[in-house]
This record gives sequence, C-alpha cells and structure tokens, in this order.
Amino acid sequence: MKKLIYLFVAVVFATQAFAQNVEEIKKSQERLEKLFKLEVPAPCDLTKVNQLANESEKIVNELKTTATLLHKYYYNLNGKTEEGNDDANVATPSVAELVALSVSIKKETEAIQNANKLLPEATKEMKTVKNPMKLKAIKKSMDYSSEVMALAVEENAAELKLITELIEQAGK
Repeated sequence: MKKLIYLFVAVVFATQAFAQNVEEIKKSQERLEKLFKLEVPAPCDLTKVNQLANESEKIVNELKTTATLLHKYYYNLNGKTEEGNDDANVATPSVAELVALSVSIKKETEAIQNANKLLPEATKEMKTVKNPMKLKAIKKSMDYSSEVMALAVEENAAELKLITELIEQAGK
C-alpha cells in the first residue's frame, strides 16, 4: 500500500512539472512571436547603431533555432508530440544532443551580453546627431534593438532553465 501511495505522489509531481513546463513553453512561444513580429530597421548613418541592430537580428535568428529545437526535445523526452499528444514512438534526444543544445544556448547568452555592451556606445553615437529627420530612423533602430534585448534576456533565461531540467531528466 505504501508503494502505491509513493507511486501516486510521484506521478502527481511529474504531471505538475510537465504542466508547469508546458506553460513556460507557451510563454516562450509568445515571446518568440513578439520577436518575430518586430520589423528589422533599415540601416542608418551610424556605425554602432547599425552594428547593434545587426547583432540584435542575429540574436533573434539564434533564438528561433534554439527555441524550436528545445521545445521539440522537451516534448520528445516526455513521450509526446509537439502538439502534446502521447506518442510512444517518438525519438527521445540523447544527453549529448541536449548538451550540444545547451552550448548553443550559452553562446546566445554571450551574444546578448556583447550586444548589450554596444548599447551605451550606440546611444552615445545617437546623441551626436542633430538632424530630426535622421533621428527618426536612428530611434527606430535603437527601439528595435532595445525590444530585442528585453525579450531575448527573458527568453534566454527560460531556455537555460529548461535545458538544465532536460539534461537532468535525460541523465536519469
């Protein structure tokens, strides 16, 4: 009887953990949708501002790749399709595949940090422009980069948390 109770408790906790991560994945998908809807600005006359916008665009593309793979691995490791349906035939990712993905996610973190370092330089460069017509394009580029950074930091933190859990789960 005790074993049955322990089994029941384990199943309840596993189900709650799965449901919690499904919610995290939904939030991740919402963040990614916002990122993908952002319009990449046209280049302006300022080098640092353009460099920041280019780095921001690269981060968006990296996030798209890693998040798609991470979500797929999450569902597959839990014996489900990406739609959440049970599938006993789904191929589960190996620990090596998960570790390789974690390396990509870590590189995202570094790219975000590097882009954030460009932000003060780009802001300083923007303040040198006096022409209001040019400022509009520059501001659009800066707003794009700022929005990408805010969403990317949040998404990257969620990815790091989830990949850590998946590696632990796969290692058991």
